[in-house]
Amino acid sequence: MGGELSMQDLAAEEVAQLAEEAGFKVVERLELPERGSRLLPVPVQLHPSLQEELRGAFPEGLYAHQAQAIAAILTGDDVVVATATASGKSLIYMAAATSLVLKDAGARVLALYPARALIQDQMAKWERFQRFGITIGYIDGGVPQADREAILSRNSIVLMTPDVAHAWLLRLAGSRVIDRFLAALRLVILDEAHVYEGAFGTNMAYFLRRLEMASGARYRYIVTSATLGNPKDFMHELSGRWVERCFTDAEDGSTAPPKTVLLAQPLAQPGGFAETVRLIGALGSQGATPFLAFADSRKQVEQLVAATRRMRVDKETAASDGHTKEVLPVEEDLGDLDEVDDEDADERVSYRRVMPYRAGYESEDRSRIQKALEKRELAGVVSTSALELGLDIGDINLVLLLTTPPSVKAFNQRMGRAGRLRPGTCLILDTAGSIAMQGLRNYLGRPNEPNRLYLDNRYIQYINVLCAARELEQRGAAFSSSQVDAFVTLPERFTSLLENELRPTGPVPDDLFPLKQRSAGGPHHEFPIRGGVEKQFQVKGLGPPGDDGLGTLGFSQVLREAYPGGIYYYLARPYRVRELRYDKGEIIARREKFWTTTPIRQSIVFPNFERGTLQCLLPPDRSGFVAESHVQVNERVSGFSEQRGSAKPKRFEYGPGSPYHQRPLSNFFETTGVSVCLAAGPRLQEEAMILLKDAFCREFGILDRDVGVGYFTANTSPLGLKANGMCVYDAVLGSLRLTQSLLQNFAAVARLTYELAISTEAASREVIETLMYMAEVGAKLEPLTGPLSPLPPDTDDEWVCVIAPGERVTLVAAAPQEVTVASYRYTPKGIMYDIEHPVLERWAVPAERVRPNYGQTRMLRVNLITGEEKPHGFFDQLPG
Repeated sequence: MGGELSMQDLAAEEVAQLAEEAGFKVVERLELPERGSRLLPVPVQLHPSLQEELRGAFPEGLYAHQAQAIAAILTGDDVVVATATASGKSLIYMAAATSLVLKDAGARVLALYPARALIQDQMAKWERFQRFGITIGYIDGGVPQADREAILSRNSIVLMTPDVAHAWLLRLAGSRVIDRFLAALRLVILDEAHVYEGAFGTNMAYFLRRLEMASGARYRYIVTSATLGNPKDFMHELSGRWVERCFTDAEDGSTAPPKTVLLAQPLAQPGGFAETVRLIGALGSQGATPFLAFADSRKQVEQLVAATRRMRVDKETAASDGHTKEVLPVEEDLGDLDEVDDEDADERVSYRRVMPYRAGYESEDRSRIQKALEKRELAGVVSTSALELGLDIGDINLVLLLTTPPSVKAFNQRMGRAGRLRPGTCLILDTAGSIAMQGLRNYLGRPNEPNRLYLDNRYIQYINVLCAARELEQRGAAFSSSQVDAFVTLPERFTSLLENELRPTGPVPDDLFPLKQRSAGGPHHEFPIRGGVEKQFQVKGLGPPGDDGLGTLGFSQVLREAYPGGIYYYLARPYRVRELRYDKGEIIARREKFWTTTPIRQSIVFPNFERGTLQCLLPPDRSGFVAESHVQVNERVSGFSEQRGSAKPKRFEYGPGSPYHQRPLSNFFETTGVSVCLAAGPRLQEEAMILLKDAFCREFGILDRDVGVGYFTANTSPLGLKANGMCVYDAVLGSLRLTQSLLQNFAAVARLTYELAISTEAASREVIETLMYMAEVGAKLEPLTGPLSPLPPDTDDEWVCVIAPGERVTLVAAAPQEVTVASYRYTPKGIMYDIEHPVLERWAVPAERVRPNYGQTRMLRVNLITGEEKPHGFFDQLPG
């Protein structure tokens, strides 16, 4: 590592000047005044040795909210601490937990952190309390299962991720060690609780009730976050408890230095990327305390830092050639630097003055970046939201928001990283002009959004019913009235479903039965608490020894960042993806030049209108339809384009003869969605449907990331004809039917979308006309009566349904892929298909591994005795 940088702070005026020199104009400035502290004596409820320690460390007393919150916890109250960043929330729960264990050696404390990195960061703080004689351990996904019970039995305070607590702790409830820990549980800590929303937060709410059922509910809660909207209501939804002791900004006794907020826009329109690179480069060359910059995508973070490094190299090259003109990158162009970065691989975080930071980095690299920033060995870090959480990243004086944050909570978390100990500056780059339109003071004055939970969702309910039933069975416990009390604040349907699961008196509803089938191998593993799990890939390098580990990616990220032949960036270094080993979960990459690649992507939705329609609405003239149905989503990457400097991009298609990959990559999953077909009127654009989806999410409390938008085409439809349009689909857990409310309220949502587009001038005239037409049609929609188009039964004694030869289907394998059915045949083991493949030519697979595409794949009915064939429409039902 290099030496420590100077302690000089950049004043707001200097930041504004650097921004203007980079190509931005500061259009607004706001001064946030200093906030003085309010102190109270160290609470007498603390253990005497801890009182003495804190009085020595804080002779004038603790912040008022700290002292009051600690006293409330130790007198038996649940507590929510929703005060600002850097207000000392960690000290509250660490002191209270330590005191509790010192007074009762048999008591146990469970601290839940939503990220493994946060556990590692917080362990250093927790270890300071070990000098009082308490024992502290942690269990995250990296701790071998064979070691976990020993950690649980020998430590009084245990840190966990919710993932481990759900999939291991409660799954094995009934073991002697785990039951002893749960019975002794006296305090549960939920840190950074604002992350508990959407499917993850809803599963967390059910998990906390299941934890209460397993332990007997003798513990109290400490819940902390700097950005909770309506914290009392949220805590009731999350845990079922009404918390009276809630400390918000009004009770915050901490001091806060003054802060200057600057709003800047690019002088050139459109603009932003090149100007941002200039600004980061200028800040990186300053001898000032480190800065922290936030962007919203992993790709943007990597490319900004890579472009900053290229600018440095270009400047050095220009100087050596006797030129004085600075060479700068063009928009989204990393240039054609024809040298591989041969920096010593053992120094991942080296002399580089600016480093990127994102999820998916190796833990060693992530830790070294954090420590280098804390020790002022870096000029700055460009990060995704990964640094929003309360990681100890040192004394940051300057924060840059490179894009408009996606939420008020994200904005406040990011801005809160600056000026924690000294006066700070926050520079917001308003490249889209959305903040300037409403004014900086109004933008900063917005309240935090409430956390959105889906407690009424029957799919999440039943998933947690299956988990609760397994937990009770593990413990050999009957479902008693005291355990019902743990669920009394949940929708009544949850308890009735649980009772029926334990003592069946009726069938499982048809739409829930597939979940029961999936849970046969264990619901805790089949249904992760975060609402789904992707196959993970480890990226491995073929270069110097230090390149063996280049981070981890989920498959959806592979399709965006690390597809075969593409340039994958890690720590702002480019690597060419040489091989994708799907079965092993490995990606092999080699150092490459500073080029850029873009995947050739296509997302197609296949609705099942014939047998999967759940609801359907049509206008009286049958000129279109809006239908909720089961759908298949196929995200496909068929190649990539490569940019080398200012040269025209070159396309590379996957297929036979390709040096990179022999077939397209496909991410195939089944879910539900609402398909919209406008057979008359203006063309249905993707932009209009995205606006409709955004308005729907906003109106019905659905997280934007939990739904998606895609094109659909079907050879059969509710109109009885071929149809195409667009679909808003559920992107969680193979369907929670989150989009169901869109169909039921389509007219109102379409009208709201149209009004928002008009008032904000956020769409073209063509899109606004489409939204107006959707609103007009939506007001006339009526439920479809009668069947869509009757189909014969799938099977009987002599006839079976098969895929017609020549049809394209999806082969469900380790890596889903599109193939062509060459022929079918009946065997003693059932239907077998001969599959054509461009690389492997032809092979036979059983019928259960083949998935026809809804509305696309042509089917046949075949008589097993005579061999007679009859057409059977386009649908997905297969024998067995």
